[in-house]
Amino acid sequence: MENYIEDFRKYLTIKKDYSKNTVESYISDINAFTSYAEEKELDVIRVGKTQVNRYLSFLSASGKSSSTQARALASIRLFYHFLMLEGKVKLNPCEEIKPMQSDKKMPSVLKAEEIENLLSSPDTSTAKGRRDKAMLELLYATGMRASEIVLIKFSDINLDMNYCICSGGNKARLIPFGKQASEALSSYMKGKNFSSDDYLFGKSNGQPLSRQGFWKIIKEHAKNSGLSTEISPSMLRSSFAAHMIYNGADLESVQELMGFSDISALNAYSKLNKKRLMDVYLSSHPRA
Repeated sequence: MENYIEDFRKYLTIKKDYSKNTVESYISDINAFTSYAEEKELDVIRVGKTQVNRYLSFLSASGKSSSTQARALASIRLFYHFLMLEGKVKLNPCEEIKPMQSDKKMPSVLKAEEIENLLSSPDTSTAKGRRDKAMLELLYATGMRASEIVLIKFSDINLDMNYCICSGGNKARLIPFGKQASEALSSYMKGKNFSSDDYLFGKSNGQPLSRQGFWKIIKEHAKNSGLSTEISPSMLRSSFAAHMIYNGADLESVQELMGFSDISALNAYSKLNKKRLMDVYLSSHPRA
């Protein structure tokens, strides 16, 4: 079985081109499943639908959330799909098993006026303020992860066409940004002598700013702008997605901009939009 799992790892890495973290997540799920099978003296190659359902019940009884169970099922389904491709099994025991409903919490997002207050907080008369302003504007304009923002290099920014190249996740993606982010970046970059490989927001020693350091910057300006919410970089990323969808962007475009491999990751944001439509209906329709 160890050989199958190692071959599965290669399949995820090479054929599927998944990121290291994603691969490790799948392997962790399969290791847990095969350990369970060994304890129950089950032959993984001959496992059927009933045994997989019992494993999911075991996870539920162990206090695992429905989202964890859904992820486990997805991992097991892909594992048996791989074994079918390899000719090790004839049927996938997960084919007729429906994924359980996820219990994901609705994402926390900021209101438009809160975003405005946050982005207006940096003192742009100082070098630090211009840097912070550029970072915050770029984060909200693109929906990038904090880990991606801090690794952006000078050569990744195109101010003529107003886009950046983000190399995070499984593959590089081109993300446009608007006039205000462009102006903030221009102000920050003016007079600086960057080389193409320099980190755009790097430290004086040439090393990239840490995610924790970026988090502190955001919290500093959240406090200065009077935000009482416990803010984080992911909240600005969530706000980007929610505001895009709220204003009519299609899910596929937002998925591509944010670098999600699966559009289902945007389901929660879609629900936010449906809630907004219901609120509008209830407050506007004369017979609501």
